[in-house]
Amino acid sequence: MFATVRDDVFPLIKTLGASDDAEDSTYSQHMKDAMIILTLHV
Repeated sequence: MFATVRDDVFPLIKTLGASDDAEDSTYSQHMKDAMIILTLHV
């Protein structure tokens, strides 16, 4: 499940609001370098 979120869902979320014919949205500009990190506590 983590691979699906990391590889498919998160990249889509990072580009929300962007369009091909306009500049990136403010949201996508702030998210461009975002990473998804999960830690496990055992």
